[in-house]
Amino acid sequence: MPAGRVILAIETSNPSLGRAEVAVARQTVGGVEILAVETLAPTGRHDDALAPALARACASAGVAPVEIGRVAVSVGPGGFSGLRVACATGQMISLAAGAECVAVPTALVAAEPALARHPSASRVLVALASKRESAWLAVVQRAGSAEDRAASARSGGVLDATGLTELLESGRPDAALADERLPVPLREAFERAGVPVEAPTLRAEVAARLGATLAPIAPHRLTPIYPRQPEAVRIWRQQGR
Repeated sequence: MPAGRVILAIETSNPSLGRAEVAVARQTVGGVEILAVETLAPTGRHDDALAPALARACASAGVAPVEIGRVAVSVGPGGFSGLRVACATGQMISLAAGAECVAVPTALVAAEPALARHPSASRVLVALASKRESAWLAVVQRAGSAEDRAASARSGGVLDATGLTELLESGRPDAALADERLPVPLREAFERAGVPVEAPTLRAEVAARLGATLAPIAPHRLTPIYPRQPEAVRIWRQQGR
């Protein structure tokens, strides 16, 4: 990606963590410079709040929308509505501004700061989208390129306590990231394995830095990572429709 290119990042995947952000950054010879960050109200509707936040971020950064060269979206797993709105907005901006699209796995957005905090860690397990007695879990590997880490962050799945115990027995991660909604049986499985659990942080500036290094995709491929079938679809199919 050439120096000077403007990156717009959207991280609204998990509003239950108490923070949803957008960021405007610029690619430099040495990396990525964060120009502006705007926070959305955690209890607000993202379909109402996202576009104004993007406009404020661009204005604060002194960037016109037509200057956006790449849109990086944290694509989940996470909240159903927040992901759909973020991806649709990213597609719209890409098509309108002629910008490239990058799908950033949310597990990687969470794992990157943890890997930075723990220089000796080689594997971080990220738990997202907890529901009832299960959560979506992915093991993010430090080794390899950003694309390799992104691939590991996309390769998760929904596990209950039994599945998590088997995963931990097959290879103990150096740390685990999970919010307060992690089901008690899964938290107890981490405790039995001696794996420390930390709260994840999801920041738009991390998504922007990752968006500068990951390969772009076609706008129509910018779609959410859904951990489970949407509840409305499940009920609809149960009713035989």
